[in-house]
Amino acid sequence: MTTKLQRKIRSFLNENNMSMTALERKAGLKINVVRNIITGQSKNPRTPTLYKLSEAMSCPLNDLLPDGAPGYISNSNSEAQITHPELLVDSMRAITTVMTDRSVNLTLGQVKSLLDEVYFYTIKRDDKSVDNNFVRWLIDKL
Repeated sequence: MTTKLQRKIRSFLNENNMSMTALERKAGLKINVVRNIITGQSKNPRTPTLYKLSEAMSCPLNDLLPDGAPGYISNSNSEAQITHPELLVDSMRAITTVMTDRSVNLTLGQVKSLLDEVYFYTIKRDDKSVDNNFVRWLIDKL
C-alpha cells in the first residue's frame, strides 16, 4: 500500500525531474533516506526528517503527515544519553516559550515527547541551535 508521504515524494520528484539522491542532498538527509521511505523500508520516518523534506520540497508539513496524525512525535530516543546538556536546557526553554506565547497547556508526557524530538533534532543540526519554527510546528501538531 502506498502512503500519502510516498505519493507526495514521488510526485515531487517527477514534477521537478529530480532524483532521490538530489532530494536527499537538498534536504540535508543521509543517503537512502528518501529511497527507504519510497520503498516502504522506513515506515515511520522521524519528525525531523519530515520537517527537512517539507522545507526541501517547499510544501506544508501537513502534506507529508499521515491523515489523522495530530501528534506525530516519535519516542525512539528515550534511553539515549544526554551528550549536550546545554542544548537540552535550550530545547526546554524554547518549548516553554512557545507554550507561554500561545497559552498552550500540555501534559507532562507531551512535554517529554517534545523535549525528546527537539533535543535530538537540535544536536543533529550543524549550528547546534534550537529551531524555533520546528518547536512551533511540533506544538501546533499536538
